[in-house]
Amino acid sequence: MVRRIIFKLLIINTLCSCGSDANAPPKPSKLSGKELATLYCGNCHLQPTPDLLNKTTWHKTVLPEMAFYTGIRPIQDKMFQMSPDDMSAMLKTGMYPSKPMLAQADWQKIVDYYIAEAPDSLPKQVQKAPIMPKLPFFEVKTLTNAEIPYISVLKIDTLNHSFYIGHRNKLFVENYNTAFKKIDSLRIESPVSDIFIQNKEQYLLQMGIMDPNEASKGKFSNYSAQKVAKTLIDSLQRPVHLSVSDLNQDGIADYLICNYGNLSGKLAWYDGKTHQENVLKPLPGARNTIIRDMNQDGLMDIVVLMCQAREAISIFYNQGKGVFKEEIVLEFPPVYGSSYMELADMNGDGMIDIVYTNGDNADFSMILKPYHGVRIFTNDGQNRFKEQYFYPIYGASKVLTADFDKDGDLDMAIIAFFPNVNQLPYQGFLFFENKGNNHFDISTFEHANKGKWLVMDVGDLDGDGKMDILLGSYAKSKWLGDSKQMPMVVWLKNKSSKRSL
Repeated sequence: MVRRIIFKLLIINTLCSCGSDANAPPKPSKLSGKELATLYCGNCHLQPTPDLLNKTTWHKTVLPEMAFYTGIRPIQDKMFQMSPDDMSAMLKTGMYPSKPMLAQADWQKIVDYYIAEAPDSLPKQVQKAPIMPKLPFFEVKTLTNAEIPYISVLKIDTLNHSFYIGHRNKLFVENYNTAFKKIDSLRIESPVSDIFIQNKEQYLLQMGIMDPNEASKGKFSNYSAQKVAKTLIDSLQRPVHLSVSDLNQDGIADYLICNYGNLSGKLAWYDGKTHQENVLKPLPGARNTIIRDMNQDGLMDIVVLMCQAREAISIFYNQGKGVFKEEIVLEFPPVYGSSYMELADMNGDGMIDIVYTNGDNADFSMILKPYHGVRIFTNDGQNRFKEQYFYPIYGASKVLTADFDKDGDLDMAIIAFFPNVNQLPYQGFLFFENKGNNHFDISTFEHANKGKWLVMDVGDLDGDGKMDILLGSYAKSKWLGDSKQMPMVVWLKNKSSKRSL
């Protein structure tokens, strides 16, 4: 403990001495608070408007945090909260100025502008359509556990009609069949965030440390049929998502990994043969990727959702031989809490649309936000996207699409990790049955509030030709019942009797 404190003091002293400057501090400007906010709060991300948060949240948490990014608050105040590793990594990012970027009087103008223009409280979400408390054609099957579940990953193996569960608190990845009988397990080193299954081998993305941190302790490993582990790529920064495809046209599958990180991170692809790293975006917050030919030129492009303040959806167009060019197609304010995105033709016009959820609420503004929910952005044919549908859901964290009822259009399954626990029906899971023209019948299942749904996967689990839904719980939320019967996994078995049109 003493050594850690001394190490912190040495780093902070070094920072102070390096950051000292004989130049006079910035002089106050004649700009208004709104103009200064545009200048300083919109220079690295979409500028948030005051009405996105209430006065108290701006004043007590968000603006004090933003003061670090302008040099108004000395970074030493933040560093004592960090581990030495995180402290060192943070300094390397260079994101915190060593001296004020603007005069204290100008910073106060920004603060006064946000406090004056922000509402006392945010409006409540308006329910746009009723939610039925029973699912239309799903049977609910529950895998319970006497322990509090901390499921970090859930993956359906459609070939073998089984599914994989990864636990945060138990260093195993377990394989279950459709009778909920455990048939195999793999010993791992850290919590798993994604699984890729090929033949009889499993490829696991391990986070290293699951909570926000700057350490590069994640890894990508291959487990053979004999359960022999082989590390393919190490020193990853809290990786959260994996996509596999041949990105450089050499005939070998490459690995695209979202190094979500925290203050630092990156989106990078790794050569399938040499494992050489190719950084596409040297910023934290890459949440998930989809590989698809977005401009019909025969090359596989990359669509990525970025979070962590610089919230946006980008297309990286493949230029050939592993070279990509980024185009940002959608941007969101930094308080939106972007959480997941899907590509799907939701209106049946033959063009790929974007389905997006926002509801991450584990930041500096943990209040119920009316703009959390699911959105559909339709494609005009030139990969320009316009919002055509919004349904409010507090804390929406993931959306997956499929034709669950086999009627020829795409439905949506949505989970919310940060729902309003007092809402009835409970909205931790919602099923959207597509009725056409941006109309959906919305439902949930009885006792959905028994789990706090962090992970979800969709696939034909039992081989009957119908798409099922698996939900994984990460600790309990408020519910009535016996805590020993807390669901670890819920299988929503599809029993639709419809046939394809």
